[in-house]
Amino acid sequence: MVNMFDFKKIRISPLTKEWILERVSDSEVFMHYYGKFQLNKQCKDAFSKDNNPSATFFIGQSGEIVYHSFKSNESYNCFSFVRRLYQCNYDRALTIIAETFGLIDTKTSIASPKLCLEARELDRTIKKDVLIQFTKSEWKPFLGSPFSYWVDYDYSKKELIDNNIFNVDRLFLNKREIYNKSGEPRFAYVESEPGGADLVKIYMPLAKGGMKWLSTFPLDRPFGIHLLPGKSDVLIITKSKKDMVLFKRVFTDVIGLQNESLGALNMDTIKYLKSKYKSIVLCLGCDPHGHGITLQLQKRIGNQATFWETPLQDYQRFQVEDLSDYTKQYSWSMTMELLQKDKMI
Repeated sequence: MVNMFDFKKIRISPLTKEWILERVSDSEVFMHYYGKFQLNKQCKDAFSKDNNPSATFFIGQSGEIVYHSFKSNESYNCFSFVRRLYQCNYDRALTIIAETFGLIDTKTSIASPKLCLEARELDRTIKKDVLIQFTKSEWKPFLGSPFSYWVDYDYSKKELIDNNIFNVDRLFLNKREIYNKSGEPRFAYVESEPGGADLVKIYMPLAKGGMKWLSTFPLDRPFGIHLLPGKSDVLIITKSKKDMVLFKRVFTDVIGLQNESLGALNMDTIKYLKSKYKSIVLCLGCDPHGHGITLQLQKRIGNQATFWETPLQDYQRFQVEDLSDYTKQYSWSMTMELLQKDKMI
């Protein structure tokens, strides 16, 4: 079940904003490059020698954290902030962030674990104050419809409905409508929090220039954590909701992380899961970052943890990182053959 790989010769495809935000949050990026900050409070301008408070951080209409300088009347998201800080182009800014957080090679990481923890606490506070509302449309299985996005991953209409995945028509963030001028597909993942309001994560897979996700899920709250049936002594931990739904076809007890980071699975959750299951199988990405996080989580969990990954050669050839990628590339029947070959089932 456990595969050991040499990642030294892997080349990663061009970095994107979306790829980075699957692994670190914008709050973590700002915390590292600016330092501690509070939302909606005046603070020192990062680009001025003047110590007088003349800037602020706030949540923008897209759901991103925005840094605004009153002096220049300019606003920056975390990527444009790093670009301005280093006086470099956009691609170089992405590379700087990826290196800082060890996203391609963990050995390059210089991010402070303490600051990252504080950033995650800030993220939790932000999520509490975010209101996401939407109206939904029916799933209509015709070519070019939002449903066709899921057909690529061999999803059925029933699976989408059973897993509370909705086709979003109109979307509102803090009661302000986020218009969909390009007509791109937008989806909502919804789960009920015991004793609280529903948690919502908006997934915009084809978003260009804007945020790919809006969420009220805390980073360290896995999908399905309160829905585990406890029918098996084996738990599957996947990297996403998309993978989680596919794994649930063959395993009863499955959860999905909010992103591929250590912060997505806190020690209290690990302790709870270890008390509930004899074996925990980590099924994250086979890319260098995903593999590195897997090894660190495996160490944290201890002897109960093993891991499974899709073949390395498929990542090298086709950028196939995980189960859903594999299903899209080859089909669900081929995915089943792989799971059987690796003695996962």
